Amino acid sequence: MLENYRARNRRDSFSLAPKTFGFSYAYNVIEKSDPFVQSDYEQTHLEKIDYAHSLQPKYLYPFKKAIKSTNPFLSIIKDLNVNFFPFYYGV
Repeated sequence: MLENYRARNRRDSFSLAPKTFGFSYAYNVIEKSDPFVQSDYEQTHLEKIDYAHSLQPKYLYPFKKAIKSTNPFLSIIKDLNVNFFPFYYGV
């Protein structure tokens, strides 16, 4: 059984689970000819390895403590948040 691996002594953990990796392979052959070219043969191989990891978002609420009013118009400004790190990281 394959499970997630988490670094225990580090604050920033990354996953080595199989679901975070993607492998693909493509093979393509093109053969063509016309009255001027006797034979044109093209063969391509494409191998790809992907790693994708989602981070736990950490939000910063700059106006949460500054605005203490329960006015619904000010609550829009009060509920604004900022995230400095991406949610998803892929290579």
